[in-house]
Amino acid sequence: MHWESVLPKLIAPPLDAEMRDELPVEAAEFADFYDRAAVAAKTALDASQAGTLEQFKPLGAQLRASCDGCHAKYMVVEQPKP
Repeated sequence: MHWESVLPKLIAPPLDAEMRDELPVEAAEFADFYDRAAVAAKTALDASQAGTLEQFKPLGAQLRASCDGCHAKYMVVEQPKP
């Protein structure tokens, strides 16, 4: 299975307007969010196919940076409810 066939199903905006209002990604920013996810997915695939630790290390660092950048912009952390 290729990531492009899975990713839209995981992050596609719901059709319900009330639910859409609760998404951390605004519709105008969805293309940026999707592009960032696509880059991270490709890097993860490349890392998974690295033949040596030396090939893997820079890809792992790239993936971490991709994840951190996206999370910094889009991740919403909710505090636990008492």
